[in-house]
Amino acid sequence: MNKRSKQVKRLPWMIASVVLCTALAAASCNSGNGKNDQASDTADSTAAAMDSVASVVTESTMAKLSAALEGYSSVGSFHEGLASVMKNGKYGFINKEGKLVIPCRYDNTGEGFCDGLVCAVLDDKTVFIDHEGTVVFENPYTLCSGYYSEGLMAVGVVNEMSDSEDVDFLHYGKMGFLDTTGKLVIPANKYELPIMEGPVYYSFSEGLCRQSADSCTVFINKRGRVVVRCKGYAGDFHEDMAWFFDDSGQYGFIDRSGDVVIPCQFDAVGDFSEGLCWVQRGDKCGYIDKTGRAVIPLVYDVIALYEDTEAMETLGSQFREGRCWLAKGGRFGCLDAQGNVIIPFRYAPGYNPDSEWFEQAPVFDFHEGLARVWKDGKYGFVNRDGEEVFSCQFDQAQDMSEGLAAVCRNDKWGYIDAQGQCTMDN
Repeated sequence: MNKRSKQVKRLPWMIASVVLCTALAAASCNSGNGKNDQASDTADSTAAAMDSVASVVTESTMAKLSAALEGYSSVGSFHEGLASVMKNGKYGFINKEGKLVIPCRYDNTGEGFCDGLVCAVLDDKTVFIDHEGTVVFENPYTLCSGYYSEGLMAVGVVNEMSDSEDVDFLHYGKMGFLDTTGKLVIPANKYELPIMEGPVYYSFSEGLCRQSADSCTVFINKRGRVVVRCKGYAGDFHEDMAWFFDDSGQYGFIDRSGDVVIPCQFDAVGDFSEGLCWVQRGDKCGYIDKTGRAVIPLVYDVIALYEDTEAMETLGSQFREGRCWLAKGGRFGCLDAQGNVIIPFRYAPGYNPDSEWFEQAPVFDFHEGLARVWKDGKYGFVNRDGEEVFSCQFDQAQDMSEGLAAVCRNDKWGYIDAQGQCTMDN
C-alpha cells in the first residue's frame, strides 16, 4: 500500500456515530552515500555521550507535575491556550495554569481549538463553543468534519440509499463549507462526500480545496469556484505543489496552474515541507526538491506499520525544523537537509510477534525543537542536535505544543516544558 493513509479523528461527528476518517500523509526512509556513511559512524560513536545528557523525571517530580491534573483520566495538547481534559467520561478544557475554564460536561470534543472554536457533543447535539465555553452555533447538518481549516469547515448531507445491497460508498453524500459564524458559504449540495470507514472530508490548504470529479481532481477556491483541474487523483497543495497519480499508478507533482512539474515516476510520495518531499521508488526512499532532484538519495529503507484498521502505513516524516527521519538496517535516525546524520540509526519500530507486523512507530516529527521517540516500550524526547533531552521513560507522551508536552507515567499525567519544568500553579 502506498503512503496515502488516513487519520482517525477523536470525535464521531456524524450524529449516527459514523467514525470520521480523513486523508493523512505518512512516510519512511534512509540515506547512504560515502559522506552519509561517515556521518553515521561519527553519530554512532557519540550515542553514549548523547544519552548521558538525558534527563529523568523523578517520581517526586512526576507527582508534582500531576498534582494540578489530579482527577483527570486523560489530557490533550494545548491549542490557543487551552487543552482538553477528561473526567468521569466527560470532556472539558483547562488553561496553562491548570484551571478548569470549560467544565467537563461534554460527551466528546475536537482535539483542540482552531480559529477560536472547538466542536463538542452535548446531549446528542453537535455544537461549536468559544474559549469561554459559550455556544456560538449548533451544527444543523447530519455530518461535519468537526475542525476548521483556513476559516472553513466541511459539512455534509447524506444521499438517500436504496434497499439495494449495492451501495456506492464512493458517492455517499454531498458536502459544503461553513465559516466560523456558522454561515454556509459554499452550498452543501454540490461536491461529493466519499466514505471509507467513515465520511472523508476534504479541507482547505493554501486557499484551495480538492474535490473528485469523474476521472479528474478539481480544486475550488473559497467561493466554491473551480480554479485548477488535474487528470487523475491528487492531494492537497503544500508549498504550491500537489501530488497526483494517473493510470500508471505512479506519482508526480503539479503546480497551482495544474501543470505537471515533476512527471509521474514514484511509487509513493509525501507532501512538500521546507522545500523537500519524501518519495519512494521500489523498496527505497529519500527526499527530492521542487525540480525533482534527489537531494537525499533514494537509498533508505521503507518500513511499514500494520494498523488496527488492517491497513499498512509507511513510517516516516515530513521535513520539519530542518530535520527528517529515515531508516537504515531496520532502525531510524535523523538527517539534516544536506543528508548528514544528526541522530544515529538506533530507534527500532515495535514488533508484535503474534501478528508478525510492526505496530509501533519509534520516531515522530519535530515540534518546537523537540521530537518524540520511542524505545523499549517508553517515550522520550530528543532535540535537533541529537541530544536525548528526556530519556525514554514515559508510558504516553504528546508532541510539544505552545511550549508544553503532556506526558503520562503510572497513570499520572503532567505537562513538561523543554527544561522539564511545569508552569501550572498547584
